[in-house]
Amino acid sequence: MIEVNGVQIETDAEGFLSNLDDWTEEVAVCLSQQDKLELGEKHWQVINWIRTYYAEYGTSPNLRIITKNIGNDLGEEFGDKK
Repeated sequence: MIEVNGVQIETDAEGFLSNLDDWTEEVAVCLSQQDKLELGEKHWQVINWIRTYYAEYGTSPNLRIITKNIGNDLGEEFGDKK
C-alpha cells in the first residue's frame, strides 16, 4: 500500500498497482521515489509511450517490441540497444 496525496492506493506484494485505474503521474513519482529514482523528461517519454502502447493493444510491450518500435516513435537514442 502506498499513500499519494492522502489517498491509500493498494499494491501487490511486489509493489505493483493492484488496480491500473489508480495510476496517475503522482503515483508514478511516488513509486519511483521508493526506488530512489527521479523521473526526468526522457523517463516520462518512455512511460507515456508504454502507456499509449498498452491503451492500444491491451498488453505491455515486450522487450523486442520496445527496441523495434520506440526508436521510430521517440528517436534513435531511445531505440539504441546499448
